[in-house]
Amino acid sequence: MAPGFDTLCVRLVDDSEMQSFNRDWRKLDGPTDVLSFPGEKTPEGRHLGDVVISLDTARRQAAEAQRSLDEELQTLLLHGVLHCLGMDHETDEGEMEALEEELQERWIDPERAWSVPEQEHRSGSVALVGRPNAGKSTLLNRLLREKLAIVSDKPQTTRQRIVGILSEPRGQMVFFDTPGVHKPQFRMNRRMVQASVDALDDADVVCLVVDAAVPWGSGDQYMLDLMARSKAPKILALNKVDAVSKPKLLPRMQTYAETGQFQEIVPVSALDGDGCDLLLELLWQSLPVGARRYDSDLLTLHTERFLVAERIREKLLEQTREELPFASAVLIDSWEERDNGVLYLAATILVERDGQKKIVIGKGGARIREIGSEARRDLEEFLERPIYLDLHVRRQAGWRQDPRVLGELERLVLADLGA
Repeated sequence: MAPGFDTLCVRLVDDSEMQSFNRDWRKLDGPTDVLSFPGEKTPEGRHLGDVVISLDTARRQAAEAQRSLDEELQTLLLHGVLHCLGMDHETDEGEMEALEEELQERWIDPERAWSVPEQEHRSGSVALVGRPNAGKSTLLNRLLREKLAIVSDKPQTTRQRIVGILSEPRGQMVFFDTPGVHKPQFRMNRRMVQASVDALDDADVVCLVVDAAVPWGSGDQYMLDLMARSKAPKILALNKVDAVSKPKLLPRMQTYAETGQFQEIVPVSALDGDGCDLLLELLWQSLPVGARRYDSDLLTLHTERFLVAERIREKLLEQTREELPFASAVLIDSWEERDNGVLYLAATILVERDGQKKIVIGKGGARIREIGSEARRDLEEFLERPIYLDLHVRRQAGWRQDPRVLGELERLVLADLGA
């Protein structure tokens, strides 16, 4: 703080309160990002002034500028302080703007965390739901800024509810990445669809993810009927807009807008990130006020064994043909950490038919070796240690209908957190 000044009062408000300030003090009917009220000398000392910042507007501007809320708040505070010191960019000849740019380079720290008042903390769950291959897992990874869910261009890649946790100074958002909703033909698929339906009931906010590049069909109407059952706030993420021209996109947005179900409709590209910051900001605004549910250091609730099995399955999907993914699964047989620092893993790839087993093994074992090599490199980066991976392929007819096998797969999924 500058010499001779003793105090500065900074207040965070919402848009409605900022609008009230503007009406009372500036005769303006609308919110702004920051207001400054220079102080005066008092018997107790010099009060530099009061800076009022709209937290709602700051969040929107941070999303639009693709920077953190912390950085936006620091920028607005600097702007307000300069006004309190008597500078005015509207009347000077660029002095305030030049000084502001200089001080931003020296003072603004993107890593400096603001302490958001407890009553402003938002906490809750967001269900990402939609048809198969809509890009839900890619969107989850984009919003978390971490690779948690495996991704593939093959439908029905996600089989369980994947839980991802995003913790920020303003609160905590718990994502449910759900299996694509489809017509189930096996016991496993019925469990997958039920996981998506359950997420609609459990979530505080529902985000419907739609592939904008796929023409409207009966499955889209079914999803809308399913969404109508949920009483939670709903946001539509119209994904893969990088593959669609605007003239085709606008009628699709209009169709969804006319349903009246969605608070917001956001065109996004989970692949390159376009629109994702705005979507995330809108999700934050839709969450209820509340305390965090989990430790801030947690990224997920899943066991390492489940995440390892999923990453092996991702490499399997990358290397095999269309008919195999639905009939394959990965089980972790052993997990041994030895004194030499190497993690020894043995895993089994389940298939249903002898022909599928031959596909996975490949000529002379070439494909299974390639799957193992790709998976090992990925796992070493993920677990940050050397890995020895031993892969086997086992034919087990009808495993997708076998409660024992499905139960074994489900036991891999969640860590015991005592929650």
